[in-house]
Amino acid sequence: HEQLALLLEQLQGQHPLDESRAQIEAVRSYRQQAASTGEVAQGTVEEDRAAQDPELLEIFLEEGFDIIDSSAAALARWQAEPQGRQEVETLLRDLHTLKGGARMVEIAPIGDLAHELEFLFEGLSAGLLQPSPVLFTLLQKSHDRLAQM
Repeated sequence: HEQLALLLEQLQGQHPLDESRAQIEAVRSYRQQAASTGEVAQGTVEEDRAAQDPELLEIFLEEGFDIIDSSAAALARWQAEPQGRQEVETLLRDLHTLKGGARMVEIAPIGDLAHELEFLFEGLSAGLLQPSPVLFTLLQKSHDRLAQM
């Protein structure tokens, strides 16, 4: 809980999270190269601001840690069995939940990266994208980035 308390203090103090723009661009670039059809997400990473409700923020952080743990396990299982669809769906749900929570507490860098990854997983779920070593490397880096943030 020390880490949770430190994060809560940083967010309440309006300290910016590490920039996520580079990882968002890497995910977006991969998706655009791999799938030439479909809409491309537009938008920019805004300055992150913590919501004024510290209880809501604390709930988000606790749930965020659980989501990161769940998605790390799902990503490892999927890498071991790339044709499995269940793990892609689990990762898609986890990202959707993380994105919604981040946007609720107004932490744009987390919400934006989760949103961009969600597009990528939708493409995987629909069969528009296929698993590959390059994709797994990108996803692992993105997951690590979310865990850092």
